[in-house]
Amino acid sequence: MNETNQTNICKDIEILFDLSPTCFSDIPRRNFADCDKALTIYRLILVNCYIEKLFYPTAAILVIIGTILNLFSLYCFLKMNKRNSQNVYLSVLSLTDTINLQVNFTIPLLRKIEKIDDIFEHSYILCRAVGFLTEFFLIFPTWIVVLLTLERLICILLPLKCYSLYTHKRAKISIFILALTV
Repeated sequence: MNETNQTNICKDIEILFDLSPTCFSDIPRRNFADCDKALTIYRLILVNCYIEKLFYPTAAILVIIGTILNLFSLYCFLKMNKRNSQNVYLSVLSLTDTINLQVNFTIPLLRKIEKIDDIFEHSYILCRAVGFLTEFFLIFPTWIVVLLTLERLICILLPLKCYSLYTHKRAKISIFILALTV
């Protein structure tokens, strides 16, 4: 639904809501419940109209801030002198979170534009690719945190073998295997 249709619906609902006291004027006593249900539905649609006006700008601001901060974290983890396996996990986590923001928030925000939405609706491959990326980047960061937690647990339980068990190369291999598994 494009922006003008949504605005017209919101205006129509506002008019109906303003005229709601007239709903009770010529209705027999037994139909008040139906009128109350109609008013409740009108109120919910009106609330949705006001929330939608705030949601999209707020989501866009959060996507921009999240992208900048995640890329800054990625830069910091890649430039650290202490190159251990945790930095590998955390750098991949910040990269996947950045991609997650773009796939799961930016694309739906862009689909509010009618021309872009038409491209998505008429392209089967694009729709499937976005669906795959959405699922992948929702699941993958969670399992990276699980890998990092498991590594920290083993480092606590076996502190002397920790640095020989978890190297930079093994962290990359485990992330690659995790990506294939997900």
